[in-house]
Amino acid sequence: MVILSDGLEFRQIVLNDKEQLAAFDCNHHDTNEFFRKDVYQYHIENIGVSFALLKDGKILTIVTLGMGAIRFPSNLVLEDITVSEKPAQLPALKIGRLATQKNELGKGYAK
Repeated sequence: MVILSDGLEFRQIVLNDKEQLAAFDCNHHDTNEFFRKDVYQYHIENIGVSFALLKDGKILTIVTLGMGAIRFPSNLVLEDITVSEKPAQLPALKIGRLATQKNELGKGYAK
């Protein structure tokens, strides 16, 4: 958990958050359903981990992150890069889901 300015808290979603997740509404049905039903399974299966920005215990924004890779085709020409071997791929962080509570939109919480 990280405490930010203005009483904001940033932390990983945990099982105790079910009630807050049920109340979360970003105005997008599929995303709401993901955070209510699938978020824990994604964590168990190592697909992604979700984090929440909260204020006074209320979820403002949620982001799901997962590890991935940028794969390069074998015929790719990398100019101005001097390495002994061209990498076949580079590690990457994927943003799987990003949503803000509908009444908190426009306040910059997802920046």
